[in-house]
Amino acid sequence: MRTHRFLAIGLLAAVTVAAAACGSAASVSQAAPAPGAAQTVASAAPAATAAPVEVHLYMSILTGGQNGKKGWPEYIPANFTVPANAIVDVQIRDFDDGPATVSTGMNQVKGTVGGTMQVIDAVNGPVEQQPAKTLTEIPANDVAHTLTFSGKGFSLNVPIPPTSTVEFSFKAPAAGTYLWQCESACGTGTDGWGGPMATNGWMQGIMTVTQ
Repeated sequence: MRTHRFLAIGLLAAVTVAAAACGSAASVSQAAPAPGAAQTVASAAPAATAAPVEVHLYMSILTGGQNGKKGWPEYIPANFTVPANAIVDVQIRDFDDGPATVSTGMNQVKGTVGGTMQVIDAVNGPVEQQPAKTLTEIPANDVAHTLTFSGKGFSLNVPIPPTSTVEFSFKAPAAGTYLWQCESACGTGTDGWGGPMATNGWMQGIMTVTQ
């Protein structure tokens, strides 16, 4: 039997809506596990070959209107920890309704299990009960944000449409620290690469992988 550990990180139960940096946001009412809670839900006797640990990572993308800092969209959480070699099941709810410019290829899914992601056209409530589309890419002009790892040792790119929920899985790399960056120009400045794009904890962050 597979060992499951659920890692519920940095979710919001409800968020007040206002204007956004890359767009405005849909109303938010989202049930979530307690932040930082980790719960073992199943265990098995040691086996000769153990199946990979599976954890769940829940993230949200807030607009500047929601977090009170105009022009600064924000990943919650931006910094997170996962076990080495685990299968990480990720859900990202994007409350931003505006797309932004991305470089060539950043609209394609790369590095996920199966090379795909699930897209749900909803952000509130039990989105898991809504219909989902399995995609390998989205139109470049329909990307609001990305979750992109491009450093040595780990590569991943997931494009995220406006006002949607995306779900995907990836296999965590070896123990270490890995920087991720949103590759959608959704920040401040004339080119959209200032402010949150260049600040840890906003549109970039660190994945810490533990042994």
